[in-house]
Amino acid sequence: MLKSTRTLIAGLVAALSVASTASAIVGGSVDGDAHPYVGALVVDDAIVCSGVLVAPTVFATAAHCLDGLADGARVAVSLDSSLDRTSWTLLAGSAHADPRYRGKTAHDLAAVVLDRPAAPRPATLPVRNQVEPLSRGSLVTSVGYGYSAVLGRRDFAYDGLRHVAESPVRDVSANVLTISTKLAGPCMGDSGGPQLLGDTVLAITSSGSKDCSGSSESYRLDGSDARAFLGGFGVSAGTP
Repeated sequence: MLKSTRTLIAGLVAALSVASTASAIVGGSVDGDAHPYVGALVVDDAIVCSGVLVAPTVFATAAHCLDGLADGARVAVSLDSSLDRTSWTLLAGSAHADPRYRGKTAHDLAAVVLDRPAAPRPATLPVRNQVEPLSRGSLVTSVGYGYSAVLGRRDFAYDGLRHVAESPVRDVSANVLTISTKLAGPCMGDSGGPQLLGDTVLAITSSGSKDCSGSSESYRLDGSDARAFLGGFGVSAGTP
C-alpha cells in the first residue's frame, strides 16, 4: 500500500528535497485553484496524505492514512493550494476508517467529519458502476500533495504545492481502478487523493509503484460498499 508520510513530509515543509520512500504527483503540473476541493490530511501538525471534499463537512481519504489512530481521532484538513505551516488554514475534524479495511486496496477508504462546513464546493461522487465503461487508455486525473519530481533512486523533490496529472486507465476490476504512471501520476505520498473524471471522484488512491513509474491502484467509490460507508456520514453517493 502507499505508506503514510506523517514523519517525512512534516520536516519537508522547510526542506525542499529528501531521500525517502514516498512521493506524490510526478510528471504533472502545479494545480493552483483548479481543484479547490482537494486537500491535505494533517495529523499532529504533520502532512500525512491527500484527500477530497465530498460534502461540506466530509473529507474522504484512504483508510491506511489513519494507521495507528483510534476511531474518531482528532485530525485536521487543509484545502490550501500551497501548504505552509506558518500560515495554512486548518479545518478540524474526527477521522473514521472503513472497518472492513484489511490492509489491501479494497475498502481503503476513510472519512474525516469536519467540525464546520468547508467553503469550496465539494467534488461529485459517482453514480453506481460509473467506472465500469472506462476502457484501457481512457484518461483520468490525479490530484494531490507531496513530492513533485523524482530526482534519483528513492530521492524526491518537494514543494508543498497541490499537483495534478492525467494518466491512462490500465485495468478496471470489481473494487479497483488501476492506472499507468509511466509518464505521470500518483505514488505513495498521494494516498487518499482522488482519481477524477471532470469533477467526479471515481476512486481514492491507495497503492502504487515505489519509483512512480509503473502503475497505481485506487479504491472505486461507485460500488455498493463504498457508497454505503460514505452514506453513513450523510453523503449522497451519486444516483442509485
